Amino acid sequence: MCIRDSLNTNILTLPSDHPEHQLIKQYVKSGYRNYYEGYIHNIFAIERKGEAERMAPFKNLKNKKLLWYGLKVSSMISILNQGINPDMEGYCGRGIYLSDVFYMSLGYGSDYTYKQYDEIAGESHYKFMLCCEVALGDMLELVQPKYITSLNAPYKSVKACGRNGPNPQQSIYLPNGTGVPVGKVDMIRYHGHVPDANFNEYLVFDQSQVRIRYLVQLKESNEQ
Repeated sequence: MCIRDSLNTNILTLPSDHPEHQLIKQYVKSGYRNYYEGYIHNIFAIERKGEAERMAPFKNLKNKKLLWYGLKVSSMISILNQGINPDMEGYCGRGIYLSDVFYMSLGYGSDYTYKQYDEIAGESHYKFMLCCEVALGDMLELVQPKYITSLNAPYKSVKACGRNGPNPQQSIYLPNGTGVPVGKVDMIRYHGHVPDANFNEYLVFDQSQVRIRYLVQLKESNEQ
């Protein structure tokens, strides 16, 4: 049995002319100024066994978004098998951090051990990103960092506002109502306040609010 069969996960390669492939490509390009043709090596549609059912209690929550999660190569098998654990310690609390800007999450996926091995072998270096459907509901919006351990009703998530983010007027909505923030990334004003962070981040505490939808394989040459 190969590793893929043991994951209890359906993995489907999306051809480059598939509408979902084109949408995710657009989402990458809008949030990464250094994008170049050939950077995206593959896009896979992901269906983890039982994940849709676990998300069912949140299906009526408003405000669902497709968000980025930086994925280390060393943790990819574990996450595809078990999901994303809410155990990342960040400046707004401990949970699952995602972003609506590709570049923001890209740094979380750096895996220097694998990169050094690829450089020694003279091979191209691959990175991976997850694109996840996230049930955000009402968000506690923070312009300045604040450590959150729990949320009071009606809040279901935290938005750590950044100085830059996608234009919400340019978002695309999937048939199930999930928003895809593909708009141009530009400066955002918050009633005169200037956020500390460069880009938006979203924090959820419950793993069931996150459903992995796509795995993006990125090819970086040694010259990049």
